[in-house]
Amino acid sequence: MVRKSWIVILIVVAALGITALVVFFSTSTRSSTTTLTFDVRDILSEEWVYNSTITVRDRVIRGYFDTDFRGTNLDAGSGVLKVSAPSYVSREVPVEIRRGENTLEQPVDMTGYEIPNLDHFIMIEDVEEGELVTEVRPVGTDGRAVVNHPCVDLLLLLLVSEQVYDGELARSPTEEGSVRGERLFRGALEWRWDSDPGTVFRYTVPIPVNKFKQSRAPLWVFDYLLIVPDPREIAKDTVDEIVQQVEGIEDPEAVQEQLDAYEGRIRYFINTSWNVEAQQ
Repeated sequence: MVRKSWIVILIVVAALGITALVVFFSTSTRSSTTTLTFDVRDILSEEWVYNSTITVRDRVIRGYFDTDFRGTNLDAGSGVLKVSAPSYVSREVPVEIRRGENTLEQPVDMTGYEIPNLDHFIMIEDVEEGELVTEVRPVGTDGRAVVNHPCVDLLLLLLVSEQVYDGELARSPTEEGSVRGERLFRGALEWRWDSDPGTVFRYTVPIPVNKFKQSRAPLWVFDYLLIVPDPREIAKDTVDEIVQQVEGIEDPEAVQEQLDAYEGRIRYFINTSWNVEAQQ
């Protein structure tokens, strides 16, 4: 009986030991989980980078409408955080990953260089909450709207004129026969970017009606010049100089000749909207 008692005790002790080891290794494994928290942003909008692919220590993460990410179960050691996305300049950031939780202090800012498959823009004027705005809609070569594209540094100049018909101020919208009358405004405009995932067209341009010359014209003509630079090929300072140059040129053909000199570094588009209702 004594012998059997010792055998039972040994079995119990062994079982307890095994249980303790399981708990120890389980706890050890959980505490050694290695993670890396980081942000990926569009450099202009400071918002999401659509359809991004992120790799770190052989782990792959996909991004759509997020800016904050967390890689888990990583191997500790030196590595490279790689981020790529369509129509963005790829980035590689060296990282040193230690066992446990890691945080990349600086965001990975991504530079978009084009609106993919862009063929032209459509400009739609509207009144939103009492403010006259223009919605800038990119259209692809397939005739469809280009959505979820990078936030490129669009440059937009606007010329506003009175709309004249048959020698007098146009009183009602016309399909043809109207001409430009007295100039009311000429200058560069700022745009707003809407990052809401449900938004289709993300550029909205407030129209500075308070800067227009006083006029009795019921209808206006808006002539837009949109310049889309490729940041891989041309510096921001140079683009600003181009805008200043064309602002001082009256002849439309001369404007186009000036812009054509930067072919391959910028794209430009000219749009005209007739019958824009005056917002006094």
